Amino acid sequence: MVHCYKLGGLNIVLDTYSGSVHVVDEIAYDIIEMFEKSSTDEIVAVMLEKYPEAGEAELRQICADVESLREAGQLFTPDTYADKAAEKAGVKTFMNLADDAEKAAQYEGYADSYYSKQNIVFLNLGVDFSEKTFKDGLADGFRYMTKHEGPYLVHCTEGKDRAGYVSALLECFMGATYDEVVEDYMKTYVNYYGVEKGTEKYDAIANSNIIKSLKKAFGVEDLSKANLVACATAYMKEIGLTDAEIAKLHENLGWKNPFGDVAEDAWYRDYVMEAYYSGIINGVSPTEFEPEENLTRAHLITMVYRMAGEPTVEATTTKFTDVKESSYYYKATLWAEQEGIVNGTTETTFEPDENVTREQLVTILFRYTKIDGDFAARADIFKDVADIYGYAKNAVGWAVQNSIVDGYPDGTFMPKGNATRAEATKILAIMAMLVK
Repeated sequence: MVHCYKLGGLNIVLDTYSGSVHVVDEIAYDIIEMFEKSSTDEIVAVMLEKYPEAGEAELRQICADVESLREAGQLFTPDTYADKAAEKAGVKTFMNLADDAEKAAQYEGYADSYYSKQNIVFLNLGVDFSEKTFKDGLADGFRYMTKHEGPYLVHCTEGKDRAGYVSALLECFMGATYDEVVEDYMKTYVNYYGVEKGTEKYDAIANSNIIKSLKKAFGVEDLSKANLVACATAYMKEIGLTDAEIAKLHENLGWKNPFGDVAEDAWYRDYVMEAYYSGIINGVSPTEFEPEENLTRAHLITMVYRMAGEPTVEATTTKFTDVKESSYYYKATLWAEQEGIVNGTTETTFEPDENVTREQLVTILFRYTKIDGDFAARADIFKDVADIYGYAKNAVGWAVQNSIVDGYPDGTFMPKGNATRAEATKILAIMAMLVK
């Protein structure tokens, strides 16, 4: 790659991959800019019109000098650095967003490269991320990743538009923070274009590029407050990936199950992994989740608070006398009380260690959404609808309408039954994608 620029009255040509720097006159500068895409005859014809005083012989000699620099490895040097770096990193699967196979094969040195001998999916995508063709192609690329082992490398031409967007998507998908996603995207601008972090230009580029693109893709107003794992997972579903493909992609990219009591074939396994890597849930220990244990009110409020992004709590005291300031759920309870999500079991008690019933779980989540509407009739699908308390029926109906709960195989909801940690985690994982 050759980078041509003018600085301090000088015409500078930088051959990126060899590190060679050339200071040239105006004619040579213009010839170098045309050299890769034009024949010598075409270059001479154009230059004679622009510089008639130079003469054909001089122009052809300059072209010959440029060719000598190319042959000497000082100009238009093939990108062997990236190929060697990929080999050293052990990359096994490449996602080429920019080319088709035919175009890629025409690159100088392609046939002998490490790259050409690995797994490659050629997607030939445009730069409009909202286009259906882009989304369909990207889904094919992700499916390819589920069927081939890593390490993976995603690239386009310069690495700031298509590759930057897709890499950011995958970072969100795997649990990176907002700051990590933005900073990683901006590395190309810092390293290649010399944009300095902390400047107005840096922030303007980030806001008008990756932040704007992800906000549009995820349908959120404030990306910094969004649940990025849930947003990216919902996006994967939107472009056509199945739950099984999403789970496999998570696995191939590095999500490992830390819990010995969460079987790989358990119905709740994928929900637990999604909620765990989203930061919504923790285990009862580093290696245990206890999926069949009942969920307490304190645990639930803590999970909902995490799902909300642990927002700032304005309140400093609580009316609940059984919620101690030293407790791990104190701030979460203050927040839930402040937002009207919990009312307590009495005017002054929260009973944090009491188990949460299924109807209580759904009611608390419904209050969290602050959605208005009459959904009670949707709860009538359950045989035991008469057992649902009046205060909870609208919430249960809302949960049915949004496919958050589907009841038991016998057609019941069991509203008074205790919610297990596995059941609650499934509901929270689904909720996270709905509310983002």
